[in-house]
Amino acid sequence: WEAERNAALPQILPQNLEIYQHLRELKKGLAVSVVEENTCSVCGSEVRPGESQSARLSSSLFFCKSCGRIIFAG
Repeated sequence: WEAERNAALPQILPQNLEIYQHLRELKKGLAVSVVEENTCSVCGSEVRPGESQSARLSSSLFFCKSCGRIIFAG
């Protein structure tokens, strides 16, 4: 996974990388949550279909309204 991470890093906007790194510190190493069955895989909070679609299609970051992690809906 480290090779994949290193390949993806140049594509990430510096401000988004800074947010990610800050969240990793705050959230005990887990800054990103996957959407599974319209819920946040970390806290179980509902993620509306429109939010999932926006997270999937946009280059902007979207956050879980409950736990504050970055939502990944890819």
